[in-house]
Amino acid sequence: MLGQNVSSYPDAPKRMLELGCEIGSHSWDHTQLTTIDLDAVAKQFSDTDDALIQACGQAASVARAPYGDGNSDIYNTVNKPFFMWSLDTEDWKLLDADADYSAVMNGKDSVKIVTIEVARILKIFCQCLTSGSRKSQPFA
Repeated sequence: MLGQNVSSYPDAPKRMLELGCEIGSHSWDHTQLTTIDLDAVAKQFSDTDDALIQACGQAASVARAPYGDGNSDIYNTVNKPFFMWSLDTEDWKLLDADADYSAVMNGKDSVKIVTIEVARILKIFCQCLTSGSRKSQPFA
């Protein structure tokens, strides 16, 4: 989650925990971390953790760098496991749920960490459910 959004959606992290999801931090405001000093990087994630603790009682347990732009100094400063996507659908650029679905379902990797905007997930999920494909299981 972006920390700046937590107060606008305080029930979201609570619901994520109820569902058994892991809470992840994506920084406070999506700043490109390699363009700021390490003290500012630490603040991006500590402020997000503070907002999450206020909302749901728990800090983020994992992190993802905005734009996928991080390095070992950043990872060590934040002191959380960072993860990257293995498939970037570039859905923010295409704005086409059919193209997103095709990218996810026809990708070469059998296991994917997909970066995709929430607005198009529902359509893709529904298409997976109706396709009868076992490839739809990553969405379960």
